[in-house]
Amino acid sequence: MILHSVLPVGADWKLARNRDVLARNENIKTLAHERKLAFIDLHPHFCDARGELRAALSNDGIHLGPRGYAQWC
Repeated sequence: MILHSVLPVGADWKLARNRDVLARNENIKTLAHERKLAFIDLHPHFCDARGELRAALSNDGIHLGPRGYAQWC
């Protein structure tokens, strides 16, 4: 089984904050280690310089668009 990190959100997304996403990712990484599961940290590959979801990868700051899904693959 493989677990991967939660992706960042855009700055305009108010229902989630990237500092919470980072904390959640640490929890997922710990869980993967404890359960001897593979962990893939996708988060940094989707961030811009401010740590937010790169605008080119999403239309609304949270859901991936075609370019985002292509990168995920």
